[in-house]
Amino acid sequence: MAADGRALEAEGSRSVRSSIPPRPNRRVPRVGGSDGTSPHAASRGIADAPSTRGRWRFVLRLLAVVAMLGGAVATGRLGVRWLHTSPTFALDAPIVTGTRHLSEAQVLAAAGVRRGTNAFAADPVVVRERLLAHPWIAEATVTRRLPRTLRIAVREHEPAALLVTSDAVYVVSAEGRPFSRVDGTRALDLPVLVGLDPARMAADRAWAGRRLAEAVSLVTMWRTRGLERRAPLEQLHLEADEGWSVHAGDGLLVRLGRAPHEADLARLVRVLDVVRARGIEPAVVFLDGERRPDRVVVRRRRPVEDAAAAPEGGRRPG
Repeated sequence: MAADGRALEAEGSRSVRSSIPPRPNRRVPRVGGSDGTSPHAASRGIADAPSTRGRWRFVLRLLAVVAMLGGAVATGRLGVRWLHTSPTFALDAPIVTGTRHLSEAQVLAAAGVRRGTNAFAADPVVVRERLLAHPWIAEATVTRRLPRTLRIAVREHEPAALLVTSDAVYVVSAEGRPFSRVDGTRALDLPVLVGLDPARMAADRAWAGRRLAEAVSLVTMWRTRGLERRAPLEQLHLEADEGWSVHAGDGLLVRLGRAPHEADLARLVRVLDVVRARGIEPAVVFLDGERRPDRVVVRRRRPVEDAAAAPEGGRRPG
């Protein structure tokens, strides 16, 4: 019986232990909110909290970057302002070379710079463009060396003659191109070109270019042949037949005819040497004979007392 009693006691204890539910080994999350919200609302609250904090961190970082960029821009503006106003970059007197007819002051006025101009305001490209806008400047080179040096080298148009028309007087370059009006402020000792019709020059630029090229070539050859010493060139006149007449020093008139003139000027040198060696002062020399181009006719200068009775000196004798 004792054995049966112990068996019953053991069986009873197992029955009691099996009727007690097991204790959970982990905490079960609360499904509902503490304020009685639904399980779906509680689950949304749990999911949204980390996302909101991430957005705020992004906004704060973006604001920091914007603040840094704003500070950099402000610092850059202050730096640029300092560069354009600091005496450290005020130019010394700009160095100008290559002038023959323009003064240094005229070149600097055309360039828009002077002593004390900020070096960063004297952009070489801009300064060169200003210089090339001046009618007398054919080419320009501008070099800037920071902090205070600016060099300007110019090449001017070389004037060869003055073209006189009914409406204005123009300076003609050695290339045969009118490049500037004469304003009366510059004294130019140059031969004068007359007889060119401005209306025809405007209507036929090719014709005008040929006539001006002939005139400039004639001026050049007159000097290279040594005629400038014998009879300084004063005026070139385009005749109705498009031949050229030259008025030189001491009242000498030379009728050259149409271009080319190389052979004519070579004969003129010989004729002047011969007649002056004989004590004859020529008044008119005719080199324009088309039928006999090798023939030269010389009309001597008459004495003063016979000048009133003399026929017009510019006409070839019959």
